[in-house]
Amino acid sequence: MNRKNRINTGFFQFTHPGGEHKAANKIAGTDYYFKEWNYRFKRANEGKPNFYYAANNHLRKYLRSKAEYLKNDELHEGYVDFWGEWEPNSIAKIINKNPAEAEPKYINYPVFVENKEYSLSDNKQVQSIIDVKNSDHNNLCVPDIHIYTNEKVKIYDRLNNSNLQNTDPYIWGDNFYYTCCKQDQTKMLKEGSVILFGTGYKKRQYYEIDTMFVISKIISYDENTIKQTIERFKNSKNPSDRLYYNTVLKYVFVRHDGSIAKLDNEKYQFDIIIGATYDNPYNGMYSCFFCNPSEDTAKPKLRIGSGTDILKNINRIDDRNFNPAINTYGKQVVVNNSKKVHEIWKLITEYAKDSDYCLGVKAELPPILTPYDLPEYIKHLKY
Repeated sequence: MNRKNRINTGFFQFTHPGGEHKAANKIAGTDYYFKEWNYRFKRANEGKPNFYYAANNHLRKYLRSKAEYLKNDELHEGYVDFWGEWEPNSIAKIINKNPAEAEPKYINYPVFVENKEYSLSDNKQVQSIIDVKNSDHNNLCVPDIHIYTNEKVKIYDRLNNSNLQNTDPYIWGDNFYYTCCKQDQTKMLKEGSVILFGTGYKKRQYYEIDTMFVISKIISYDENTIKQTIERFKNSKNPSDRLYYNTVLKYVFVRHDGSIAKLDNEKYQFDIIIGATYDNPYNGMYSCFFCNPSEDTAKPKLRIGSGTDILKNINRIDDRNFNPAINTYGKQVVVNNSKKVHEIWKLITEYAKDSDYCLGVKAELPPILTPYDLPEYIKHLKY
């Protein structure tokens, strides 16, 4: 992506799917479930040669994690609950069998299961830990290596890693990252811009927010530098960088044979965009996710609804471009004025606090586990 095109200090209303992930695999002898890595798959009607790709959408999880967060403008540390994206594995528990609209059914503890094949049909020890009768594929942790067949559909592994869904935006550890999703729409934004990640609902006339991302730095690359750029994260001494590689970059750019996907399609030429943090703000702004201490009651996402004061105040600044019912594709609210962008950022942070949400500023890295670690890990869960 040509950095020269990044000319706007703007505010961008971004939309992504807002539904909740479901959990299927019960962990034996417990009330917990093991959530598989969300994945794309290749399928066709049996007997037909023309295959096509289908995808499980990027969805949200109601997550529980240790984090640093701001409450009443004071920095705290502890367990928080929040809506966000974590496409790898998680340990889930039902907290509400019949949730009200937009409220969660599950609480998810994010984990990263080591990137190895744990074949359920061959591994009796794994079968004794996880009840897989409801699973939709044979390989529990890395579903792109299996072949699954039923009466109507065949699902095949792909030649690269990209059928495992990446996590975007990525909020874990030391940095916030925005890597690829819909970057063809945000390519005009430069440092100091703000991207609001959420979901619009036309019928309900409100927009639900999970993450506010402040662009601090942009790492650009081309055919000659992409491998070096990715390996910098892969081989980093920083655990945050390495986990970012193993959950995002690897499944965007790297094939199974270790080669890098070609960048010959402009639509798929991305920048690695780094978010400003509470410790390293940009123009007084920092990235955050909206959360609550874990002892509080589960909540829906932060909403901006039609006719609300917050919407009116935002639209006074951005010339009435913010649309609470936006769906499918994001819409840039072009401000092109750093002072106005800061005003909108401030409005939303104050609105979140007034709505009894905390501002999550640093989420602890999810633990790295194997299936054999699950029984012991569950003993220490907070819920």
